[in-house]
Amino acid sequence: MHPLTKATLAHLLAALLTLLLTRAYALFARGAASPCMTLLPLLPLLAGVLPFLLLRLLLPRITRPPAWRLFLNLWNSALATLATGMFLTGILDIAGSSSPLLPLFPIVALSLALLSLPPFLVAWQHA
Repeated sequence: MHPLTKATLAHLLAALLTLLLTRAYALFARGAASPCMTLLPLLPLLAGVLPFLLLRLLLPRITRPPAWRLFLNLWNSALATLATGMFLTGILDIAGSSSPLLPLFPIVALSLALLSLPPFLVAWQHA
């Protein structure tokens, strides 16, 4: 199976699992809702499935250079960090609480995403 197809399927599975997780959590939230929790399943779809599907269609050979693995690890770490932050924000919103550490999740996720750009450009150059 092509590496981009595997990445797309993995992000599709992540979207399904986050959808199930947020729906299960909503059952126990007694009617309370949070935008972060509601929008969480869109993150793997928009930042995971869509880009890798486009790469599969436009640049199928981009996975050959070694820089590709570094890009993939950094990008997936950025998505995981952002998803964790969104999930925790949703939990704390529903509970009526907050934490001073929550703004760090998007900052770290953005940093990881920016760090993934140079390896992507190297992989793109060699594709």
